[in-house]
Amino acid sequence: MKQTRRFRVMGLVVITSMVILILVSPTLRAQNSTVTIRDQAEFNSYQMATSQTDTRTKASQLEGFLQSYPQSVVKQAVLDMLVDTYQGMGDPDKTLSATSRLLQMDTNNLKAILYSVYIKYGRCAKSVDQTGMSTDKQTCDDAATLATKGLTVAKPAGTSSDDWKKLTGAAFPIFHSAIALDDMVSKKDIRAAQAEYKAELMLYTDDQSKSSGLNDTLLLAQAYSQPGTAQDLVQACWFYARVWDYAPPQYQAKIEPQLERFYKKFHGSLDGLDAVKAQAAATTFPPATFVITPAPTPAEIIHQVVATTPDLTKLNLEDKEYILANGSKEDVDKLRAALQDQVTPDSNTSSTQVGEQTGPSGLSLAAFENDIEAGREISFPIKYNYYFEDSDGNSTDVGFEDGFVTLSKSTFGFQVTKGYKQSFAIPPEKILELVEQPQQASRVKVKMAIKSVRGNKEIKQDYYFYGPGASAVEDGSISCGDCGDWMDILYALLTNFRSGQWVRIAVAPEPTPEAAAPPVPPQHQYDDVAPPPTPPAPAPTLNIGERKAQVLADFGEPQRKAVNGPKEIYFYTDLKMKIVFTNGKVSNIE
Repeated sequence: MKQTRRFRVMGLVVITSMVILILVSPTLRAQNSTVTIRDQAEFNSYQMATSQTDTRTKASQLEGFLQSYPQSVVKQAVLDMLVDTYQGMGDPDKTLSATSRLLQMDTNNLKAILYSVYIKYGRCAKSVDQTGMSTDKQTCDDAATLATKGLTVAKPAGTSSDDWKKLTGAAFPIFHSAIALDDMVSKKDIRAAQAEYKAELMLYTDDQSKSSGLNDTLLLAQAYSQPGTAQDLVQACWFYARVWDYAPPQYQAKIEPQLERFYKKFHGSLDGLDAVKAQAAATTFPPATFVITPAPTPAEIIHQVVATTPDLTKLNLEDKEYILANGSKEDVDKLRAALQDQVTPDSNTSSTQVGEQTGPSGLSLAAFENDIEAGREISFPIKYNYYFEDSDGNSTDVGFEDGFVTLSKSTFGFQVTKGYKQSFAIPPEKILELVEQPQQASRVKVKMAIKSVRGNKEIKQDYYFYGPGASAVEDGSISCGDCGDWMDILYALLTNFRSGQWVRIAVAPEPTPEAAAPPVPPQHQYDDVAPPPTPPAPAPTLNIGERKAQVLADFGEPQRKAVNGPKEIYFYTDLKMKIVFTNGKVSNIE
């Protein structure tokens, strides 16, 4: 079946049509393939319920049957049909109710486990907030517990190995994915999540990994890129590249910024990235020989600078400070020797890496990024322009005002202190346009969708941000000595924020009629449900005075006969009955 799967790439919902599961429904039959309903009324009710073509009517009739006959011999089969019926209706609550009842009868029913996991998994994914954690951990844990159970279910007797392989091939990847999601957003065990996603991807063929497995390949890449001890940027780059290779073209541009960011963070530049993409296209998992050369360490960079700079006294102050604080003893001694008779910078001065993009006071893009990745909110000083209006509402003079913006993984905020602009706090998707304008005193233009002052509608507004040193001069131009440094950093931060790369997003929407769970055949099914056996015909009646011909017609020939004068006696030994005839008519019955 063709199915729409949704996944989020950098905060943007991307919908791609993927073949999730193509399953030839195996026939899983009970060992006793025929069951007989003994009660005629029960059989009629069963026939009526199961023959309905309208799904809602069928569901109602099946529920009615179970209520009327709670101990029926076909209860399990009816519950199985009820699960399919509710699933077809796109009613997850009633599907869960039916699977719960089915699991009470058969705790190892893989179909009931699968549908329960699928629905709870979708609800768990929907509960993930902007921090990347679930607000409904119980549902996530329930899905993972059921999924773990499902992975241990043994093949039922009477089910062929081929049929069981098809069914587990549909179910097991979903089980691993549900456990991984729980590890990520409930238990916060990143290493366990990585292991589960890898176990899932190992179940796919190469073709399936390019379609069905692509979504969780992305989640595996995100798991490897999470800050902390479980981070492995080499693995992250491989799996981001794999997703980029097979994502629809219109979505590659959404994935590539993440790939380039982590590759550059580890390697130091984008050199060799195309080769990584080519390798990842060939196989789901990186070969044991796959490596990405790490970027030079600060000490290595310093050594290169010291070795290639003819006159170390010509280095700028920030570079000198950095070398003295982070260089090897050999390189520090060289710099100190060159600086004899000069004022030596304090080696404890806070500074940034040589060549790193910085703003005034030594603040760096990397420092801001690290704070955001660690879950902290940063505050960024800016100047913004505002307009004075005359009595008719026309803009007149332009002025600047000090202000600040705040930025976290999920929210970009701005606090207005003067002028007509309004404050805001928005998620990444509300930034509609982001432009760096170096010709306009290096300002950054941000067009965004924000709530109106009354909050009753959404409006689009342009904001222009300048470095904190910006000021208007008499000729109408703008003076800003450090705007370029500050705005370069703000632009880079907002670019990353807008891409959504700091927001961990989970997947798997709750099943709906348009995005149903994979088809699973019944596990408790009979070749035939037989009606009650035909009851024996009522015993014929016998009355005094009946003629011999009628008795023979009703009871047949007796096993023995005797004659005693005018009397004739018939002995029916099978019926334990003796009939006496006098003059051809029944005169006595014993």
